[in-house]
Amino acid sequence: RDNHINYCFSLNPQIATSRPFDPNKPQDFADLWRHYSWAQSQGVKWFSLSLDDISGVKIDGAAHAAMANKLLAKLREKDPNAQLILCPTYYAGDGTSPAQRAYLEPLAAALDPDIYLFWTGPSVVPAKISLQDAQTFVNFVKHKVILWDNYPVNDGHLALHLGPLTVRDPQL
Repeated sequence: RDNHINYCFSLNPQIATSRPFDPNKPQDFADLWRHYSWAQSQGVKWFSLSLDDISGVKIDGAAHAAMANKLLAKLREKDPNAQLILCPTYYAGDGTSPAQRAYLEPLAAALDPDIYLFWTGPSVVPAKISLQDAQTFVNFVKHKVILWDNYPVNDGHLALHLGPLTVRDPQL
């Protein structure tokens, strides 16, 4: 707070687990809520629910929206100003591929309008992101979007990137 840094607590309930999270099971949500409740009790105001990079489970946009909506509602019971960002399973592209449409259309239709969506650009690790790329995605999902810039990443490449990020539309 003293340095004007907004900390965001994030959790992916599907990564590295032997018991995949089921968004339709009340006990799974209760287990998830314990972590967010604890973070909120520490003064956290921004939260993220990450549902990216998952496999081996059903990917259901409507169920993911319902879970995110329920999480935001619980957070706002204690703090009406709590903010939530959802990293959807499909977090790159323009939303128009068949798999993206099948997931993102029901997600966007059911998702609380106060929930932000993470988006990495026209691809997972894009070298360039234009305002038109962003506008296409925003028009498709009809939600506030936060650019989750994935370039350059160091996954598998042990390099520290300290230079400026270029080839981004300044109007983003």
